[in-house]
Amino acid sequence: MSEPIEEGNSSITPENDTTTATSEVGSQLESIDLNKDHKVSEDSGKAQEDSDKPDQDEPDQKPDQKLDQDKPDQDKPDQKLDQDEPSEDTPIKPRKSVGFAPEPEEDLKEHHERLKEIEMEKLRSSPFHKIPPELAHLEKKTPGPKPISTKIKKKVNHDKKSSLSELRDLRFISLKDISVQNKETELNFNYPEIELPLPAHKILIDIKYVSLNSYDLAKINKYMINFSYTKVGLGYEFAGEIAIVGNNYKNLPEFEVGQKVVGILTPYDRKGALTTSLLVNPKTDIIYPIDDETYTSLELIDPKLSFKSTGENGDFEVGSSSDSDDDSLPPQVEQFQPEPEPTNPKDKLRKKARGFQIEDELPPLAKICTFPVLYTRAKQALSYVDSIIHRTGKANILVNGGDTNLGFTITQLLFSSVYQDILKDLNLILIIKEENYKMMKTFTDNIMKTHYSPNHSRKINIITFDLISDDLVLPGEKVPINYKKLDFFASEVLEAMFSTVPQGEVVTKYGVDDFKLDTIIDIIGSRKFFQKTNVRFKKLDQIQLPFRSKIYQDITITSLFNGTVSEPFLVKILKPKSKGSTMVSMCKFTVKEPSYEIEQLLDYSGEGIFNPWSLKWSGNLANSLVGKYNYYEEIELNLNKQWLKEGLGLLLANEMKFRIDEYLDWRNNFKLYVKQLKKNDCKFVFKIEDF
Repeated sequence: MSEPIEEGNSSITPENDTTTATSEVGSQLESIDLNKDHKVSEDSGKAQEDSDKPDQDEPDQKPDQKLDQDKPDQDKPDQKLDQDEPSEDTPIKPRKSVGFAPEPEEDLKEHHERLKEIEMEKLRSSPFHKIPPELAHLEKKTPGPKPISTKIKKKVNHDKKSSLSELRDLRFISLKDISVQNKETELNFNYPEIELPLPAHKILIDIKYVSLNSYDLAKINKYMINFSYTKVGLGYEFAGEIAIVGNNYKNLPEFEVGQKVVGILTPYDRKGALTTSLLVNPKTDIIYPIDDETYTSLELIDPKLSFKSTGENGDFEVGSSSDSDDDSLPPQVEQFQPEPEPTNPKDKLRKKARGFQIEDELPPLAKICTFPVLYTRAKQALSYVDSIIHRTGKANILVNGGDTNLGFTITQLLFSSVYQDILKDLNLILIIKEENYKMMKTFTDNIMKTHYSPNHSRKINIITFDLISDDLVLPGEKVPINYKKLDFFASEVLEAMFSTVPQGEVVTKYGVDDFKLDTIIDIIGSRKFFQKTNVRFKKLDQIQLPFRSKIYQDITITSLFNGTVSEPFLVKILKPKSKGSTMVSMCKFTVKEPSYEIEQLLDYSGEGIFNPWSLKWSGNLANSLVGKYNYYEEIELNLNKQWLKEGLGLLLANEMKFRIDEYLDWRNNFKLYVKQLKKNDCKFVFKIEDF
């Protein structure tokens, strides 16, 4: 029997020597999951060692035996290396991989394809998967690839510009406009579409220039609520070229494609002229063709109204922009300041990006789009006095707001060739603001010099409704308007009425009607002065007024104007209703004080069944039943093609000019100019981009 080998505190017999060595190596190579089994075998080995272990207190243990016991520890590494090489007699256990598993030996793609084939074979063998022949057409089949086209494609030249008439395959035409949904929303650029082909009764016009007046902004006030998808556009007057013609107008020479036209839109439609392409209906909108001769004449005129005094020869050119001096510019123009130069580099970049260049002078098409709206409104205002002018050849007219663009147009129209042969005697009274007096005085003097005729008796009187304060005004300080007293204002109106009394004659009670007014045209609001009933005529009798010498000495001013009866002042100064005297309101009748802000003058709140004077048929009925004078409202545009043709003739003859405050590209911060239009009576001409 061999001697046991002692290792550490354990004694191992020769019979289990090989097994113990193998288990030690295997325990180092096994994974963490086999630790449990290893501990069990280790505990059993310890129990056996404890049973065979000799008592440690035996004194007869030899030193040689201890040396022999230390030898296995020194030879341990060599023993492990020998154990790594398996012998033929030692059984080999299969190694288990620890960590990442090795890649499978077979191809995954082939493996999945084989699994798919097995699954398909099972499905084919299933009786529920087989489709009967009569239902074979329901089986889904994957379509094959489309054959490659052998057709040769034509090269498209993208550099060539095509006109709208050549684009016959389009279903829509995109356009760009300035519009708003309703009064509560903000004006902005929008991009609607026009469906093709066009309706047979309509024409598409490529807009080049649009003129925008303060009056045009009142259109938005009509749409407090807009349930339509169509937005509300701005602008009535325009100039451009015909792009596409409906079938009803294809054979008409005046509506050929490329024909230059000037036009004005109906006020009863939502569309506006501030757009790149405009769809018009010649039956409701008015468009007038411009021939080559007219276009050439437009190049030679200047429609701008200036306020420089004329020379002694009386050659009056109202609209010479080069002759205009800064001292006589209207306050509205002086108050209007362009956008200040930015200091921030980012703001400078934005300003440069929107700084679209325009011509220094108005192009011919821009000139022709300046007159339609103002001339139409002037004709509307004078239409009620035309019958008196044709019948008597005389007219006494008062314009409340003579310093507005409409007031300038009415004044020029009364002195133009339209009334030259029929209006022999004219007494025109203009009510203006005090700060515009210098400008208006120059304007009226030029008119009188230019149209002087010994065969005509014409006179223009200027009356201000306020007084300029001499107090020191700080920059940015808001100064209240100092209105004149009603009695003082009334005395000035009476003085202007009697200014046409021939020298050596006096006014009697029976002849006073000849000097009273035929019509009052209200542009800025008449309630402050003309609708008041508290004019104290008895107090005027106590004052020695200049016109008192023109009244018969035994007649007082009170008896002459029936001052003891409480009536509005306008009734006192108008001729009797039986003689056709009229009060024509171009704004709301209820405006409390004279104003130049369009939102106060026109908001369309008084229209409807509760205001019978808002409609012509009901207005005539109301005038015949009630009132001591004929009252008419002319707020909406009343289009007339004959008026448009007549106004164009006056424009080409240099008899009609307008105060144009600015000419600009419509992309150059248009909101700044729209804001100015709301505050003052202005006119801007916009150049429309090619879109």
